Formats: sequence, C-alpha cells, structure tokens
Amino acid sequence: MRPVLFLDFDDVICLSTPYGGYDALEALGKVQKRESKVADFQNIWEVLFYKECVEYLRLINDEFNPIYVISSSWTRFMNEDAVKAVLIHGGLPFVCANLHSDWETEKAASTLRSMEVEYWLDRHPEYNAHWVAIDDTRSGTGWIDWESGESNNEFAIFCDINVGLRQFEYTQLRTALQKRKGSFDPPFVAGV
Repeated sequence: MRPVLFLDFDDVICLSTPYGGYDALEALGKVQKRESKVADFQNIWEVLFYKECVEYLRLINDEFNPIYVISSSWTRFMNEDAVKAVLIHGGLPFVCANLHSDWETEKAASTLRSMEVEYWLDRHPEYNAHWVAIDDTRSGTGWIDWESGESNNEFAIFCDINVGLRQFEYTQLRTALQKRKGSFDPPFVAGV
C-alpha cells in the first residue's frame, strides 16, 4: 500500500517570493480567457515553487512513491483543474500524476489543518496508519490533540515560515515515511 502525503504549498514548496498562489491563479485566468498563453507567464512558473524545496519533495517521491492529497489553502480559490495546471507548469508533474481521486482536504471556516486531515482519513480509513503530512508552522495547526486522543506529531512535519522544505524537514519526512512503511510491510513469517 502506498502512503498518502498531505501536501501544503505555502511555506513548504512555495515561498511567495516573488510569486504566490494568487499570481498563478491570475495567470491561469488570463489563459482561460484566451488573453494570454501559458508561456507568457514563464517568469511565474519558473519560480512559483522554490527549486530546492521541489528537489527534496522529488527525492521523497522517488523513494516512497506517495499518493498526494493537497491540504493547502490554495484549494479555497483553485479547483482541481487549476491546481493540476499549477503543479504541471510549476515543475511538479509527479505530484499531479499521483493525486488521490479525493485530491484535497475539505476546508471549513476556523478548521484546524489536523482536523481537515482527520476528516479525510475518516472517509478513507484504509490510510489511517499510512499517511504523513508536510506543512508549515503557521497553518499546520492542531496536531497534538486529535479527537481520537492520539498524538500524530511524528507524522506531521513542519517547515519554517519563508524557508520551506529543506534538508532538516526532508530527513524528518523520510523518517516518518520509513516508520509508516514498517506499519504496512507484511509481517515476517518463518518458513514462508
């Protein structure tokens, strides 16, 4: 079973310097209205997702082959087609190609990020022991006290604001995924 990786964008892979989600949305809107072409916004696509952060995510992808669920607030203002277009144009086609069919966590006013993940897992209980999350210290809230009473801190990795996914978080993410891998490896049976 492949693990699910709940992926936030802001301060994980997008540092919003100089462009962020609203810039990408505006560009896509102009393309959709046929006022511009995708190539006209190459300056946005090339720097929207910070290259070093993307490379660490790509390493995780290559090693663990996760299924992605987008937990980013960008899904409040972008539909699935827009998110996929941003991922492809921004250099993350591997995320787009591995999105779960239930591709996003649901957003509700004043809902903690951990609750969004927990609600998604309630709909997909087969992943209860097969997930990790990468988020940032500002929006990645509520991980300590789940309704179930268990702490999932070791499976929720937090990036610093304006820094994103770097070596330290990459190492934490690998460790969390290795622990999760152990939870779905078949048990050793002598003589089999």
